[in-house]
Amino acid sequence: MFYFGRPSKTSYKLEDTSDYKACKDLKQYHESGGSEAGHDTDYFYYEIETREKYEIGTNISFKNKDFYVNQYKARALSDEVIYKYRLCRKNGVWQTKVINSLIGGASIEGKVLEVKGEKIKLHLNIDKSQNKDKASWFPYAPPTGNVMYSMPIVGTSASLYFPSETSEEPIVTGCVRKNGSSCAKTADTTKRYFGTEHGSEIEMVPGALNIKGGSKEPLSISFDDAVGVTIKSHKKLSLNSAGGIIMKTPQSVKLKAQSQILVAKTGTKSGFSMETDLHFLSNNVIKNGSDREAFAAFDDEPTVGKKPEPKPVKKAVVAKPPEKEKKGFRWGKLFKAAAAVAVVAVVAVVALVSCIGGYIRCRSCNWSCANRSRSWSSM
Repeated sequence: MFYFGRPSKTSYKLEDTSDYKACKDLKQYHESGGSEAGHDTDYFYYEIETREKYEIGTNISFKNKDFYVNQYKARALSDEVIYKYRLCRKNGVWQTKVINSLIGGASIEGKVLEVKGEKIKLHLNIDKSQNKDKASWFPYAPPTGNVMYSMPIVGTSASLYFPSETSEEPIVTGCVRKNGSSCAKTADTTKRYFGTEHGSEIEMVPGALNIKGGSKEPLSISFDDAVGVTIKSHKKLSLNSAGGIIMKTPQSVKLKAQSQILVAKTGTKSGFSMETDLHFLSNNVIKNGSDREAFAAFDDEPTVGKKPEPKPVKKAVVAKPPEKEKKGFRWGKLFKAAAAVAVVAVVAVVALVSCIGGYIRCRSCNWSCANRSRSWSSM
């Protein structure tokens, strides 16, 4: 028969004349906690031998005191069985706590029944059945800590971990994958994925880190060693900063849009818009532009040429001066010149007459033809 504690239905009395041996178990006294566990007299006991059979915990009166059977040993003597008992006081009857050394560090797999906050109910595989209402709550603490923290989903498998041999405070450490052979993403061990039931995913592959949203439209951020950083969004993309946003590259920055690219300054009516045409809006606009013309690429590298051959020298020829044409004297031209001189003289005389107002001097009589009294001097 199995008892928790001491059985109390039977009691016996031994004769005080029985042989005995008095002892004190100080080892158990100190193992039980020393003075904090009680007095050392509680661990005083008698050892007696008898042919009677007593059960562990049986109450026995000896020397007018109550004792209890703590343990016994049996041996055969001829055709008889002799029992050796240890009789202890009430507080001295104790059993050292038995610890299951195999449970420390072990994990027991089970199925998730319910999730609430950071606690989980499990149906362990070692149990045939488990009532959901009577199942215990276990805290969830994955090895990664707060990094990639994600509660298991109801119906998936998880592990219940026992950190010590005392079986106290077991925790659920993580999920157990069951679709490793059928999932294409887990076929390559160099590629790692962290996803949710909503479709969101973090993909960690050699040379790239990709973050994808759970929507059907493209919404992702890619960090690729070969390509660079790529951000895709099917809706609005906002960059907000309390300070400044700097885009710097030694090559070029490209902005592409299907309808419009608008850059505006907050709080003022300043900015520019590219929508078929380029529009600027500001209180002060400085115009400065340039025009470029592109040409097809051509090879302008210098090449090795040949030295030109010298041209032949021509012989000098003495040129004769042209012969002057001998012209004869033309009398016609002389007559024309004399006529011209005569005309000039007549014109001069007429001009003189007009200047003196009609006065004419006579060389022979030296008097005035105008009947004037004064005389003219010779010219």
